[in-house]
Amino acid sequence: LSEIIRLREQLMLKGFVRELGRATNPQPSIRALHLASVVRKDAGGVLSNSDEPHAGENQASLWVSSSFMYILVNVVQFRWQQKKSYEKVEDLRSLCFLLDFLRATEAPQYLPQIMATLSTATAQRLDAKRRVERRTQAELRLFSVLSLS
Repeated sequence: LSEIIRLREQLMLKGFVRELGRATNPQPSIRALHLASVVRKDAGGVLSNSDEPHAGENQASLWVSSSFMYILVNVVQFRWQQKKSYEKVEDLRSLCFLLDFLRATEAPQYLPQIMATLSTATAQRLDAKRRVERRTQAELRLFSVLSLS
């Protein structure tokens, strides 16, 4: 399993990130990311309740931090203008979760890209006459603000 994860780690991480943005309850996706992170690090590693409580979180943080730019560009920013409104909201929701995993020592180098992404999202002009579009616009702004906090 460890070898499979290592061979396809960016693809798998991309899937976890997309699922975080889609999920109404992100906890199963976060747990899966933690488990995959531990297995990725150590072929014999299995995360159980008796293990160090933050082992999966620490490994996930290392994994996300090492691939953050790839994720930001290939999941959140990729074809932003062509995405449907709900996809934009999902991608910004993913970014909010990702920022929780980003290590503090790594964050400053990504700040310009993050700010550019959030700026694009908040400047998004949708047809504000349609109720769905007004809600989407509000959600884009909400997740932008949450990303900054």
